[in-house]
Amino acid sequence: MKRLVFILFLFLVSCATSPKINILPYNQYTAQYKNLIEITNQATKAIDSQNMGKYRVGLLDTEIPNAVSFANYQIFVTWGLYRNFTNEELLFIMGHEVAHIKLGHAKKEWAVSQGISSVFLIAERSIPGISLLDFLANPLVTRAYSREQEMASDKLSVTSICEKYGESAEEYVNALNKIAAYAKENNLKSNGGGLWDTHPGFEKRIQAITELIGVCKNNEEHVSKIPEQIPLAP
Repeated sequence: MKRLVFILFLFLVSCATSPKINILPYNQYTAQYKNLIEITNQATKAIDSQNMGKYRVGLLDTEIPNAVSFANYQIFVTWGLYRNFTNEELLFIMGHEVAHIKLGHAKKEWAVSQGISSVFLIAERSIPGISLLDFLANPLVTRAYSREQEMASDKLSVTSICEKYGESAEEYVNALNKIAAYAKENNLKSNGGGLWDTHPGFEKRIQAITELIGVCKNNEEHVSKIPEQIPLAP
């Protein structure tokens, strides 16, 4: 308990000093939220169907493409990721985040996640306009997974979605290439957590995913049920 209180203290301190990112309001971005929820549901059906209905999503107001998942079934996606990626690419990305939760990678962060969620809930109700701490800057939030965990989540996302919907793993390769290109263009290192974890890095992940592309080629009989892209502007 003392450890959690101390972590929350550090969290609140860094909220006051670190760059902040607002959560986009649902009532102004309803179409986009519904689209993201549908994509998340599709990923969950393929990967973690027994926990359908537990997953919650949020859109963060930043152009930096990223997504972060927590053990309490929360997944946050940045606006830069949502608006610059196709629904098919987002499906594999959300699948990757669902896979982290399904495989138990985030369980060790459960206390932190619960504490953060409580802070957000209290803040949202009592302090109008409060911002969400920048996920790319706060090490308490954006913790890196191991190389094995990243590779395992990639593999589970690709194989499950390919088997369920027949979507090509090339879509996921395209998504990671976009993120890698953004990092290069903006001189950013891939150590910010979420999709930016350093282990194993974009090149090795893309290589491993490319080897799985053949898995999807054999599932062309599956009918894709991915929703049409929703307009970006609220």
